[in-house]
Amino acid sequence: MGTTLIVQPDPPCAYRVAAVLRRLRRPWRAVYSLQEALVELAAAEFDAIIADISLADSQGIRTFFDLAAAAPSTPLIVTAGRRESHAARVIMSGATFVPRSKLSPDDVREAIGEPDSRAA
Repeated sequence: MGTTLIVQPDPPCAYRVAAVLRRLRRPWRAVYSLQEALVELAAAEFDAIIADISLADSQGIRTFFDLAAAAPSTPLIVTAGRRESHAARVIMSGATFVPRSKLSPDDVREAIGEPDSRAA
């Protein structure tokens, strides 16, 4: 099981996402800007990325495309705190879109293709 990169606008948002990953016993690393995420993605391989696309240094669908280009084979879950205006475009581009308040362990499992351990 590899590490998940959390890209969220601030520590409280990252904490909410990390809580879901802790329930799955998945290791994670959190960053708070697109620039930090791109540095991490250049330095290491991640099993998944869970990212808000409204960050201090990048806003909207451009954030999504920059992350997807930096890690094209890594499953990407896009979360949103308030605005969901880019949801359809994100989904059509092959990512998973989940409002951050509704993110669940099942969403993470499904996005990375990990079977549900309860389904045995």
